[in-house]
Amino acid sequence: MAIAVILWSADALLRLPLQPLLTAALYGYFALAMLGQTHGLAAALARAWPIRLYPIWCLISTLWSEVPMTTAIASVQIAFTLVLGVYLAARFGRTGLMRLTTLALGISMLLSWVNLTGAFGLAYSYENWFLGIFTNKNALGQRSVLLLASASVILLSDPKPVSR
Repeated sequence: MAIAVILWSADALLRLPLQPLLTAALYGYFALAMLGQTHGLAAALARAWPIRLYPIWCLISTLWSEVPMTTAIASVQIAFTLVLGVYLAARFGRTGLMRLTTLALGISMLLSWVNLTGAFGLAYSYENWFLGIFTNKNALGQRSVLLLASASVILLSDPKPVSR
């Protein structure tokens, strides 16, 4: 499920026909999982206080937004994504989260490569840019760079720290 949520957060699942149902299922599953581990999650969120400021600011911005309902919904989505990221980091640790990210993004790049044929729908934009499984070429490029960065960290990390 962790790989599914990383693929979801990387927008790799946007083109699936049942994407809204998948999003609801992932939200529900992880909300229940987080409720079962509130003590560990609360401690992790307390340590991650600086990143909590952004979704709080987003929620406050509904007060002056031209479309407050859209801003409020997006703020809640950002807050849930942040809590979910902290939960995954607390549950799997830095190395585990890096490996999950590399695996999930590797899957998305493999699916993008398979989509050269258009197997999953539109593979090229109207300007003839390759999209892979994503909705635009920028998303494909950003996820490719993140995959290379996470894989590089894993490959360059010392598997056994030297004791001093």
